[in-house]
Amino acid sequence: MKKSVVVAVIVLVLAIIILLVGSFWVPQGNLTASVASSEVGNYRCSDSDGEMEFGESLKVKGTTTRIKISTGKVLLESEDVCSSNRQVKEYYCTSTARINSVKKSCDDVCEDGVCVVKE
Repeated sequence: MKKSVVVAVIVLVLAIIILLVGSFWVPQGNLTASVASSEVGNYRCSDSDGEMEFGESLKVKGTTTRIKISTGKVLLESEDVCSSNRQVKEYYCTSTARINSVKKSCDDVCEDGVCVVKE
């Protein structure tokens, strides 16, 4: 085999590995891949507060659900929760029909999975 062919095969294999790993890994704390709903293959993910701007979704308790389309079975359902009295854990759908979460600070307090302002 020629050296250039070997190098091309190695580059191709590495590119495929990077694409596969990248599709399963969404860094915690980044909400750049948030979508209201997504469908990939046999899986669908939907987020009840996913169509809102992120700051607004912290003010609404949402539920994020991942189902297997062929059976209709709910694989995972996550509700937004308070991770502390000043921090909310917001669940969201990724573009690969998976559920991920991010912790965000509230301006005032977190109650029942929602950032609220105490007067």
